[in-house]
Amino acid sequence: MTKNREIAAPLMSRCWPLVVVWGVLVAPSSSWSMSGHMTYPYYADAVDRGLYLGGALTLVFALDRISRNMTCKPLPDFLDKAGLLLYLLHPAIATCLIAAGISTIVGVWLLATSIAVAVTYAGGALQRVGNAKTSTSLSDGYIVLLA
Repeated sequence: MTKNREIAAPLMSRCWPLVVVWGVLVAPSSSWSMSGHMTYPYYADAVDRGLYLGGALTLVFALDRISRNMTCKPLPDFLDKAGLLLYLLHPAIATCLIAAGISTIVGVWLLATSIAVAVTYAGGALQRVGNAKTSTSLSDGYIVLLA
């Protein structure tokens, strides 16, 4: 996909009504199905598996086409670390929030995300303050290696 990025002509973006029809055809069903794992559902029928694969490929190619028309900015470092913190600790954070009386899924999700972002932002701010204090020791002839 990326090798021929400069020479590939747009197809679906020129025929946008076809994209709407294709999107409806490969859209997931509105009824929840616990087939297989949450990360990759294994549907019993080949048609359902084909539609799932078609929807995933459509999303990948749509995001690739959209990214050609806009410049990407790097993700702030604290949000990158917040995502990692949520990935590692979301069961523990959610358990604590539920034990504290938060009973809605949206409430647990919003509070867990806010906690992870606040912790990583505060940790980055403390690290910047610590680096500013250690930079004065450079005049004493010490070499400070920043992590």
